[in-house]
Amino acid sequence: MRKLRLWPSFLKTLATNYILECKNLKAQVKEAWDLVAAELEARHANNDGKEYSDAIYWFEEHAAGKPYNFGASQLMLAVVSTGTTSDLITQAMVDILQHAELIGSLREEIVARLEKEGWKKTALYNMKLLDSVLNESQRLKPNQISSMFRQAIADVTLSDGTKIPKGYSVAVSGERMRDPAFYENPNEFDGYRFLRIRESSKPGQEAAAQLATTSVNHLGFGHGEHSCPGRFFAAGEAKIIIAHLLLKYDWNYDTAYEMKLRKFGFAEEAGPDLKVSCKRREMEIPL
Repeated sequence: MRKLRLWPSFLKTLATNYILECKNLKAQVKEAWDLVAAELEARHANNDGKEYSDAIYWFEEHAAGKPYNFGASQLMLAVVSTGTTSDLITQAMVDILQHAELIGSLREEIVARLEKEGWKKTALYNMKLLDSVLNESQRLKPNQISSMFRQAIADVTLSDGTKIPKGYSVAVSGERMRDPAFYENPNEFDGYRFLRIRESSKPGQEAAAQLATTSVNHLGFGHGEHSCPGRFFAAGEAKIIIAHLLLKYDWNYDTAYEMKLRKFGFAEEAGPDLKVSCKRREMEIPL
């Protein structure tokens, strides 16, 4: 898709016939269509009115009989739910390994919560240091340097007089997340930053410093009505995966290698340049 973005809009359709990755993608979409179509056919054949707890059923329910591309829908869901979350986990692990003093405290917190509550939402909620680390990682390296991409469907005049003509595309810069007016030493990684904010907040306001909470000062998941709907799931998923990685393995960070971000347009991704090694360790508790 990155290669396709280099082509002007009026040539994109033609370009898909010549770009190898686009040809492969078409084949994958066809394969996904066939797989989902077979599953849907089997379910319709049973006609038992059973409700399924999966995305195939959710898309069918939302479509309410209207035609839609069910193969592409599954692929789209996989892309938006997997790529961004894996990038956040990768960046958080890099930050943890580069600040190894966090590992012991994170392990203690994870073990304490799991011993008390097991794998419940309350346990994940109370992994406050881990939440802070993830939040800080996302603040310094969001998935994109801008967010909240929109296209004006009518002429808009903002409160300061700025005019946005109909059809123009706009986005919100993420530079506010590095603004010293809102964050002390904004360019430095501080795993305890949001934990301190959370602990110093007034009763009932600590949620403002959590990973899944959006604000005008932290746009990692967007903000407003159309902020990422899967952010609560992503936050829990990231905590579970990192808990397994930290409790099951000892890690060694090779300082001879530096991870360089891969940038394309507005996107920033954790690069493959970093080298780490790990070995199994004796876990404090079974997972």
